[in-house]
Amino acid sequence: MSGPGISVLMPSFNAGEFLREAVAGALPQMNEADELVIQDGGSTDGSIDRLLAEFGSYPQLKVVSEPDGGQADALNRALARAVNPLFGWLNADDRMCPGAMDAVRGAWVANPDADFICGAWTLISPQGEVVRICQPGDDLSVRSLTRQAALFTGAMFMRTDFVREAGGFDKDLYFCMDYDLVLRLSSRNWRTVRLPDVLGEFRWHQASKTGAMDFGVVRESSAVRRRYARGAMATLEADVSSAVHFIAVLATPLRRAEWYSRLRVRRAARRVAPAPRS
Repeated sequence: MSGPGISVLMPSFNAGEFLREAVAGALPQMNEADELVIQDGGSTDGSIDRLLAEFGSYPQLKVVSEPDGGQADALNRALARAVNPLFGWLNADDRMCPGAMDAVRGAWVANPDADFICGAWTLISPQGEVVRICQPGDDLSVRSLTRQAALFTGAMFMRTDFVREAGGFDKDLYFCMDYDLVLRLSSRNWRTVRLPDVLGEFRWHQASKTGAMDFGVVRESSAVRRRYARGAMATLEADVSSAVHFIAVLATPLRRAEWYSRLRVRRAARRVAPAPRS
């Protein structure tokens, strides 16, 4: 599909075979103007060498491997390298659904003033099985997002200049640089487009930051919520959301139980919608 070029930012560090899966899902659906901007933190697991050996012939693949100050720093470096007016962020252990880029490109052609385009996503197991289908929230206001962060990085695309003007990613955050960015953009009266398409797949596994469900995530997300809450009621709502998050972390052993995972996969298999096709 013709239209504006899209840059996909991918921070990586020792991502192993997950990196190959992520790249293999994104590169084939890119047109000549698109680019996959990989900012690697100096991986030592051979993943970058294997990646270049298999996909190095793609002109859209642009890899830099160098030490960085963490994921947010890597994202800022990739953002600085991006050449297109629209960009997305795909982590090296997640996957992009077939047709996702054409769906986003079409949405932006129809809404050229949009600052932010988001869609649905699936939660997948480490083996790639669909566990749950998720939809972005209907209300993307600051207050709504401080109550519930109903967005996934692999299913959201942003106007490059808008994010640069907002200051990019906060390098002081280890877990929640995505949540902070979304709240900051929302506070700038962004223009949003919400798609019904399933754009990405979020892999929930113990080695990932979110999948580990560390209490550090709760502390940092709570601080980010409070940073953008305005007024006593909004602050109270943010604190209640943080308490719910804390309970979810306590329930992690149950959520990781084999019988529970099998049940979720079977339920999702009956409900999952087909991914968009180009």
